[in-house]
Amino acid sequence: MGNSSRRDCVLIESGSSPVYIGSGSYPGLEFILESFWDNGVYVLVDEHTEQDCLPYLYSRIARLEESAVIRIPSGEEHKDLRTCEYIWQELLRCGASRNSILINLGGGVITDMGGFAASSFKRGMDFVNIPTTLMGQVDAAIGGKTGIDFRNIKNQIGLFVDPRAVIVDPAFLRTLSKREFISGFAELVKYALISEDEGFRLTVGRVEAGDMEGIAELIEKAVRMKSELAKLDKYDHGPRKMLNFGHTFGHALESFSMERPEGPALLHGEAVAVGMICEAFVSYKKKYLENEQLDWITELLGRWFSPFAINEEDLMPIVELMRYDKKNSRGKILAVLIDGQGKCFLDEEIHEEEILEALRFYRQFVQINSYSR
Repeated sequence: MGNSSRRDCVLIESGSSPVYIGSGSYPGLEFILESFWDNGVYVLVDEHTEQDCLPYLYSRIARLEESAVIRIPSGEEHKDLRTCEYIWQELLRCGASRNSILINLGGGVITDMGGFAASSFKRGMDFVNIPTTLMGQVDAAIGGKTGIDFRNIKNQIGLFVDPRAVIVDPAFLRTLSKREFISGFAELVKYALISEDEGFRLTVGRVEAGDMEGIAELIEKAVRMKSELAKLDKYDHGPRKMLNFGHTFGHALESFSMERPEGPALLHGEAVAVGMICEAFVSYKKKYLENEQLDWITELLGRWFSPFAINEEDLMPIVELMRYDKKNSRGKILAVLIDGQGKCFLDEEIHEEEILEALRFYRQFVQINSYSR
């Protein structure tokens, strides 16, 4: 399988899953569904995607209106075993079998959890991901990672299972709030920073939120990059680990924000943006990154993301959460560091004092950025 020449549908291999990009993707999905109609086609949604995205999907494949819809509440706080149990219960109630298929229509929570629920139901039923957020389209829905959070710690339970296909239609991005859209942009910044493609970094540095042509170019670059890494390293033992840049700090900060009673929790991309600033600082301290490169990264992320304030007394709880990160090994906290030219340093041990210094650097960044706004 290669790349389609039709610009309304670019076809990219990702492991054993085709990724269709563009408004012309739906004939590919219809072809896949042909062998499932007699055994059950189910659609997983939350309240937002049911209202804003499901009617559009019906307009593209009318027969899907015959399918049972499983509704779950939106939000990272619902990405847990209790919600999975409800999905399994509904699949049983509707008579689903291992020969049925589940269409996950939503952001990263839906595709992560729907993929996990499907791949563990009756030892595995097929699923298709239709990511409706920028975050999902460039990262969460691609590459075969499924999972749920456990005790407010990110993605502690899950499986590597490829979907039958992924449909990336930029039309869904029109349904996003500004905050959700910007959250997804963090992953595009991440891809640019770990890429050897200087043009990728230049585009990410100049694109604006309303520049859908520029965003579409970045989406395709990110999908190609992740798909290639997923083919090379499905189980995340080697080069695919570079996709974790920003995530060691980011996952801990996301979990910390969920536990903090005051204020809204960070979205995943918002937490990763903070994580990239912290991990770029550690890269600078280890002399992988030049000072001007660190400045460029912090200026870029400061332009897009509102500051997330943390206090001095918050630092040790964040460090403790980092000790639970699934990427750690033998009691060591591990992170991905960068050199600013596309080279990544995988499984770099970072010590408590380095973490604290990075978090204090971020606190200083917040003070400066808040003042400048």
